[in-house]
Amino acid sequence: MSLLLRPDPDPGMAWLSARKEGDILDLIGPLGTGFVLPDNVVGNLLLVSDQQMIVPLLGQMERAMAVGFSVTLALESKRATTLYPVAALPPLVEFQAATLDGSRGYHGSIIDLLPDLLRWADMVCTVGSMELYRTLKRQVKEVRFGAYKGFLYGLVAENLMACGVGACLSCTIETEAGLKLRCVDGPVFDLETLQI
Repeated sequence: MSLLLRPDPDPGMAWLSARKEGDILDLIGPLGTGFVLPDNVVGNLLLVSDQQMIVPLLGQMERAMAVGFSVTLALESKRATTLYPVAALPPLVEFQAATLDGSRGYHGSIIDLLPDLLRWADMVCTVGSMELYRTLKRQVKEVRFGAYKGFLYGLVAENLMACGVGACLSCTIETEAGLKLRCVDGPVFDLETLQI
C-alpha cells in the first residue's frame, strides 16, 4: 500500500514549511507598528487581554523583561482550561486570571481587577475587545486621574489588514490626529489617541 500525498496548494506555505531551523529569511511586506517600550525607562508593565489572541503580548513581555521591567499578565477566559498555561510563563511574571465560570482566579471579568492593577502599572499593553479598550480608558481616568500619552497601548485587530498596505482603506480608524490606517499606522495604537 502506498500513500499518495498531494502537494500543498499554497506554494508559499509549502516553501515556508520546508525551511529548517537556522535558515535566514528575507522578509519584505506590510509591517505597521507594534508595541513599543519607552527608552531608558524601567518600570511596571501590565499586559491585559480578554481574548485568546495574546501572542503579541508575549513578545512584549519578553522584551520588557530583558530590559528590567516587572511584568504582570492579566488574562480573562471562559474557563481555566482555555487560559494560557501559567507553567509556560517565566517565573518572574505575575499572573492574574479571571474566568467567567470561576474555575481559576477571579470569578468574573478581568475588568473587575483592573483598578488595582492600573494603580501599579507604569505602562499598559493590551490585546482585546473594543469594550475592554473603552473600559481601560475610563478606568485610567478614574483611578489615575487621567493618562498621559505612552501609558495605554492596544492592538486594534477588528477589520485588520484586508490589503495590508493601506490601499483599500477598509481598516480606517478615527484618532485625535484624524483618520489612520490600522495596517500602516497600527495595528498598535496609543489608546488615548483613539476615538472609541
